[in-house]
Amino acid sequence: MTITITIAAQKGGVGKTTCIQHLGYEMARLNANVLLIDLDTQGNLTKIIAGDMYQQGIHNGAIDCLINKTPISPANVIETKYEGLYLLPNEKKGESGMRKNPEGSLQSEGLSGYTRLKELISAPYCQQFDFILIDNGPNLGLLTVNSLLGSDYVIIPSKTDEFSIDGIIDTHDTIVRAQDMNPKLKILGIFQSVRDGRTKRINRRIDAKLNEISKEFNINILSTKIKIKSDFLSLPGLQKTIFEVSPECESSTGYRKLTKEILQLIQKDKTSEVSNDNLEARA
Repeated sequence: MTITITIAAQKGGVGKTTCIQHLGYEMARLNANVLLIDLDTQGNLTKIIAGDMYQQGIHNGAIDCLINKTPISPANVIETKYEGLYLLPNEKKGESGMRKNPEGSLQSEGLSGYTRLKELISAPYCQQFDFILIDNGPNLGLLTVNSLLGSDYVIIPSKTDEFSIDGIIDTHDTIVRAQDMNPKLKILGIFQSVRDGRTKRINRRIDAKLNEISKEFNINILSTKIKIKSDFLSLPGLQKTIFEVSPECESSTGYRKLTKEILQLIQKDKTSEVSNDNLEARA
């Protein structure tokens, strides 16, 4: 059974794309078949993993699928250089060179425009993957709502600053509204994706605020914290992961731990679902 996970946050610069890149890599390394979907119109995940798709002459990707109901298939999915890891790119522009406007197109379709991605990933081709990971832009617009309505789980990344804390509350409100239309959607948790070990006083204050949010909204705080490394700045240009650039650094270790923690949370949730189903069947 395919498990779909969305990474969503109102705030930019919190490491959503880096998180998707490294979770996908590590899951594939653990022998899972993983499909990454780039819904961020900036196309940063596409650039990091597969270069500039527009310059390569590839014009049909995630946005074409959403606007034109084009099935997700081997015709538009890229097999990356990593075994088991695949990408549905964000092409940004069409063959004419004009930028596409997915938000406007989907908005004009009413309710079906909100559930387009859910319909696309329910097809047999997508269901052959063990995991589908969806990257979103730094907003809570219609593309992010599409990913939430099509997902089983959502993870909220946070930077250790005040603005990110405010963004978590906005993101949570959007998720709650999405759960009205997608009751199976669950929040796996909040995790600190960009933590600066040098700002200890600020970190303590942010930790305290995250704990308050956790109690108020009943949201899990993931134990793994990803520390900032200067090596991250070179990754987009190198089109590599931190595992390849600095395999033994704290950030590499952090992303391995994060992947393990997420997989354990999913396994625990699925086990709980089976137990509940058995109880209901007996009743």
